Amino acid sequence: MVPVRLTPVARVLVVVRALTLADHAGELGFPGGKPEPGELLSNAATRELGEELAVGSGEVEILGALTPIPVVTGKYLITPFVGVLSEGAAPRIVSPELDQIIEVPLTPFFTGSTRIFGFYTDHRGDPFLLPHFRFGERVLFGASAVILFELIARLAHQLGVALPELVVEAERPWGTRYPP
Repeated sequence: MVPVRLTPVARVLVVVRALTLADHAGELGFPGGKPEPGELLSNAATRELGEELAVGSGEVEILGALTPIPVVTGKYLITPFVGVLSEGAAPRIVSPELDQIIEVPLTPFFTGSTRIFGFYTDHRGDPFLLPHFRFGERVLFGASAVILFELIARLAHQLGVALPELVVEAERPWGTRYPP
Protein backbone atom coordinates (compact mmCIF):
# COMPACT_ATOMS: atom_id res chain seq x y z
CA MET A 1 0.00 0.00 0.00
CA VAL A 2 1.29 3.44 -0.92
CA PRO A 3 -0.25 5.57 1.83
CA VAL A 4 -0.94 9.17 0.83
CA ARG A 5 -1.99 12.11 3.00
CA LEU A 6 -3.72 14.99 1.26
CA THR A 7 -3.79 17.55 4.08
CA PRO A 8 -2.31 20.01 4.74
CA VAL A 9 -0.13 19.14 1.72
CA ALA A 10 -0.07 15.99 -0.41
CA ARG A 11 2.61 13.60 0.79
CA VAL A 12 3.40 9.92 0.65
CA LEU A 13 4.47 7.83 3.62
CA VAL A 14 7.63 5.77 3.15
CA VAL A 15 8.70 3.26 5.79
CA VAL A 16 12.20 2.29 6.91
CA ARG A 17 12.57 -1.41 7.52
CA ALA A 18 14.18 -2.57 10.77
CA LEU A 19 17.91 -3.25 10.80
CA THR A 20 17.24 -6.57 12.52
CA LEU A 21 15.50 -8.13 9.49
CA ALA A 22 17.15 -10.93 7.55
CA ASP A 23 15.99 -9.48 4.20
CA HIS A 24 16.00 -5.82 3.15
CA ALA A 25 17.20 -4.58 6.54
CA GLY A 26 17.28 -0.78 6.75
CA GLU A 27 15.77 -0.36 3.28
CA LEU A 28 13.00 2.07 2.42
CA GLY A 29 9.68 0.91 1.04
CA PHE A 30 5.96 0.81 1.65
CA PRO A 31 3.77 -1.23 4.00
CA GLY A 32 2.95 -4.58 2.51
CA GLY A 33 3.26 -8.32 2.57
CA LYS A 34 1.87 -11.52 1.19
CA PRO A 35 -1.85 -12.19 0.90
CA GLU A 36 -3.47 -14.93 2.94
CA PRO A 37 -4.88 -17.83 0.90
CA GLY A 38 -7.98 -16.59 -0.95
CA GLU A 39 -7.50 -12.98 0.19
CA LEU A 40 -8.01 -10.21 -2.37
CA LEU A 41 -4.80 -8.28 -3.01
CA SER A 42 -6.47 -4.97 -2.08
CA ASN A 43 -7.63 -6.48 1.21
CA ALA A 44 -4.13 -7.80 1.89
CA ALA A 45 -2.69 -4.33 1.28
CA THR A 46 -5.21 -2.78 3.68
CA ARG A 47 -4.57 -5.48 6.30
CA GLU A 48 -0.80 -5.00 6.06
CA LEU A 49 -1.24 -1.23 6.44
CA GLY A 50 -3.08 -1.90 9.68
CA GLU A 51 -0.58 -4.47 10.92
CA GLU A 52 2.40 -2.20 10.23
CA LEU A 53 1.11 1.36 10.74
CA ALA A 54 -2.08 0.91 12.81
CA VAL A 55 -4.28 2.41 10.09
CA GLY A 56 -7.72 0.78 10.11
CA SER A 57 -9.60 -0.16 6.97
CA GLY A 58 -12.07 2.67 7.67
CA GLU A 59 -9.20 5.17 7.69
CA VAL A 60 -7.97 4.54 4.14
CA GLU A 61 -9.67 4.86 0.77
CA ILE A 62 -8.07 2.80 -1.96
CA LEU A 63 -7.88 4.88 -5.13
CA GLY A 64 -6.69 2.00 -7.28
CA ALA A 65 -3.75 -0.14 -8.25
CA LEU A 66 -0.53 0.81 -9.95
CA THR A 67 1.28 -1.45 -12.41
CA PRO A 68 2.35 -4.79 -10.89
CA ILE A 69 6.13 -4.81 -10.47
CA PRO A 70 8.23 -7.99 -10.65
CA VAL A 71 11.15 -8.12 -8.26
CA VAL A 72 14.57 -8.91 -9.69
CA THR A 73 14.71 -12.33 -8.05
CA GLY A 74 11.68 -13.31 -10.13
CA LYS A 75 10.08 -14.80 -7.01
CA TYR A 76 7.41 -12.14 -6.47
CA LEU A 77 5.11 -9.76 -8.29
CA ILE A 78 4.23 -6.70 -6.22
CA THR A 79 0.77 -5.26 -6.88
CA PRO A 80 0.81 -1.77 -5.34
CA PHE A 81 -2.35 0.05 -4.30
CA VAL A 82 -2.61 3.77 -3.60
CA GLY A 83 -4.59 4.58 -0.48
CA VAL A 84 -5.57 8.02 0.77
CA LEU A 85 -5.53 8.26 4.55
CA SER A 86 -8.45 9.98 6.28
CA GLU A 87 -7.72 13.21 8.12
CA GLY A 88 -8.13 11.41 11.44
CA ALA A 89 -5.71 8.59 10.63
CA ALA A 90 -2.64 8.59 12.88
CA PRO A 91 -0.12 6.18 11.39
CA ARG A 92 2.42 4.88 13.85
CA ILE A 93 4.80 1.97 13.81
CA VAL A 94 3.26 -1.11 15.42
CA SER A 95 5.37 -3.77 13.71
CA PRO A 96 8.87 -4.87 14.74
CA GLU A 97 9.61 -5.03 10.98
CA LEU A 98 9.75 -1.21 10.81
CA ASP A 99 11.90 1.49 12.39
CA GLN A 100 10.60 4.78 11.01
CA ILE A 101 8.02 6.57 8.87
CA ILE A 102 9.21 9.28 6.47
CA GLU A 103 6.54 11.66 5.15
CA VAL A 104 7.56 12.88 1.69
CA PRO A 105 5.84 15.94 0.18
CA LEU A 106 4.85 15.35 -3.46
CA THR A 107 4.71 18.91 -4.83
CA PRO A 108 8.52 19.42 -4.83
CA PHE A 109 8.87 16.57 -7.37
CA PHE A 110 6.65 18.50 -9.80
CA THR A 111 8.53 21.76 -9.34
CA GLY A 112 11.97 20.14 -9.52
CA SER A 113 13.01 21.36 -6.07
CA THR A 114 13.25 17.70 -5.05
CA ARG A 115 14.99 15.75 -7.78
CA ILE A 116 14.37 12.23 -8.95
CA PHE A 117 17.50 10.25 -9.70
CA GLY A 118 18.19 7.42 -12.13
CA PHE A 119 20.78 4.73 -12.64
CA TYR A 120 21.28 2.77 -15.85
CA THR A 121 21.25 -0.93 -15.23
CA ASP A 122 20.10 -3.90 -17.25
CA HIS A 123 17.20 -6.24 -16.82
CA ARG A 124 17.54 -9.55 -18.62
CA GLY A 125 20.09 -8.03 -21.00
CA ASP A 126 18.16 -4.85 -21.82
CA PRO A 127 19.29 -1.41 -20.61
CA PHE A 128 16.92 0.14 -18.13
CA LEU A 129 16.88 3.54 -16.39
CA LEU A 130 15.95 2.68 -12.82
CA PRO A 131 14.60 5.62 -10.82
CA HIS A 132 15.55 6.17 -7.22
CA PHE A 133 14.90 8.80 -4.58
CA ARG A 134 17.18 10.36 -1.98
CA PHE A 135 15.77 11.38 1.39
CA GLY A 136 18.73 12.73 3.31
CA GLU A 137 21.21 9.88 3.69
CA ARG A 138 18.61 7.27 2.80
CA VAL A 139 17.82 5.99 -0.71
CA LEU A 140 14.57 4.49 -1.94
CA PHE A 141 15.51 2.13 -4.79
CA GLY A 142 14.35 -0.98 -6.59
CA ALA A 143 10.69 -1.96 -6.92
CA SER A 144 9.60 0.59 -4.30
CA ALA A 145 11.24 3.41 -6.28
CA VAL A 146 9.56 2.23 -9.48
CA ILE A 147 6.22 2.29 -7.64
CA LEU A 148 6.76 5.83 -6.31
CA PHE A 149 7.95 7.02 -9.72
CA GLU A 150 4.81 5.68 -11.41
CA LEU A 151 2.62 7.44 -8.84
CA ILE A 152 4.46 10.75 -9.32
CA ALA A 153 4.38 10.40 -13.13
CA ARG A 154 0.64 9.66 -13.12
CA LEU A 155 -0.05 12.64 -10.86
CA ALA A 156 2.10 14.91 -13.03
CA HIS A 157 0.17 13.77 -16.10
CA GLN A 158 -3.16 14.49 -14.39
CA LEU A 159 -1.90 17.93 -13.35
CA GLY A 160 -0.56 18.68 -16.84
CA VAL A 161 2.95 19.08 -15.44
CA ALA A 162 6.13 17.81 -17.11
CA LEU A 163 8.48 16.17 -14.66
CA PRO A 164 12.08 17.38 -14.75
CA GLU A 165 14.55 14.93 -16.27
CA LEU A 166 16.01 12.39 -13.91
CA VAL A 167 19.47 13.13 -12.55
CA VAL A 168 21.45 10.16 -13.89
CA GLU A 169 24.07 8.87 -11.50
CA ALA A 170 26.99 6.60 -12.36
CA GLU A 171 27.03 4.70 -9.06
CA ARG A 172 24.50 2.08 -8.03
CA PRO A 173 22.15 3.66 -5.47
CA TRP A 174 22.19 0.48 -3.39
CA GLY A 175 25.99 0.52 -3.16
CA THR A 176 27.50 -2.89 -2.53
CA ARG A 177 24.36 -4.28 -0.93
CA TYR A 178 23.43 -6.39 -3.97
CA PRO A 179 26.05 -7.71 -6.39
CA PRO A 180 25.75 -6.81 -10.08
